[in-house]
Amino acid sequence: MEKSLSLYIHIPYCLQKCHYCDFVKFDVNEIPPIDDYLKLLLMELELNSDFHTQKIESLYFGGGTPSLLTVKQFELLMTAIHSHFNLSEKCEITLEINPGTVDKNKLDNLLLLGFNRFSLGVQSFNDKHLNACGRKHSSGDAHKDLALFSSMDLNFSADILFGLPNQSLSELTLDIQTLSQYSPPHVSPYNLTLPKKHFFNADRASDETQIKMLNIISKELKKIDIFRYEVSNFSKKGFESKHNQIYWSDKTYLGLGMGAHSYIKDSGDWGKRMWNTGSYEKYAHCVGQAKRPHQKFEVLKKHEALTDFFHTRLRPLVGFRLENAESKFDLNKHGLILLKKQLLLLEQKKLISYSKGHWALTSTGLEMPNEVFKELCFLEEDLQNVRK
Repeated sequence: MEKSLSLYIHIPYCLQKCHYCDFVKFDVNEIPPIDDYLKLLLMELELNSDFHTQKIESLYFGGGTPSLLTVKQFELLMTAIHSHFNLSEKCEITLEINPGTVDKNKLDNLLLLGFNRFSLGVQSFNDKHLNACGRKHSSGDAHKDLALFSSMDLNFSADILFGLPNQSLSELTLDIQTLSQYSPPHVSPYNLTLPKKHFFNADRASDETQIKMLNIISKELKKIDIFRYEVSNFSKKGFESKHNQIYWSDKTYLGLGMGAHSYIKDSGDWGKRMWNTGSYEKYAHCVGQAKRPHQKFEVLKKHEALTDFFHTRLRPLVGFRLENAESKFDLNKHGLILLKKQLLLLEQKKLISYSKGHWALTSTGLEMPNEVFKELCFLEEDLQNVRK
């Protein structure tokens, strides 16, 4: 049976460095030039020859702001990808876009190259909040792009931030109502998450108010038939992100480019995770020496893989079947007792529920998923009585 995987390409160039972002990135005016980075990226594609026979189900260009690349640069990348990998006929090809970086001509050419999904980083329609975040685009740029996407009948998603400093419930409501006018097929609302001492945490709404914000988002999106299908994602039926669902369903994904992450399901007993270096100098040195630019990797142990299983399978609203965990991890009576004890404890707290063979987050659990995840973290000694 032919194996499949998802491919992620990281483009670390931005128009600006947003105050809340911790992804690997450069200002577009900084060196090295984009063309130099692309040459290294093409070399890294060749280094992954052991994946070249696998079918690509999803291809995602993220960053950074990958929409800064020219059509010619995308053509170079897509030609190399097609020469090294086998893209499935229904491959979802997504491009992250910063408002104000595309026009109709560019989109037409991207469609010809095979792109079939576009993710727009709207974040907010309030220029005050955009400026505070360090964004260079304006609400007008977002309106223009959304109108263009709608007129071209594109498959697109929009990112919205909530929990911003000094953001009110009414401001967030207006953001969602404004976005709804364009009837996006997919929406990803992200609660601003920062280290405790980050300056951007000042004047943010309380946790209770942030929960109210999420409820507002859900209520407003339901009005246009957009429903929550995962902790941070909403969509119309049939427009769920294929790429993200791969992350949540224990499938292999390969990340290329600076700072990109990979998960190889069939490596070792329980899979392997890898992180590319975030340093341009180290990345260039490794690739130039025909070496994969991994900063580190870890071969997962059973308790780590079991923890990952619950943390990913509980993100989609459909949840998981316990027998899938039992089968994957070859659990015996002692292991099942351990898991059922934790699940029943969370059920008593009304954070998860059991229905039609599936365990899933409740509405309360969706409001505080981290409270659930921390109870489903396993240590090596927890599984001492479980068959190897």
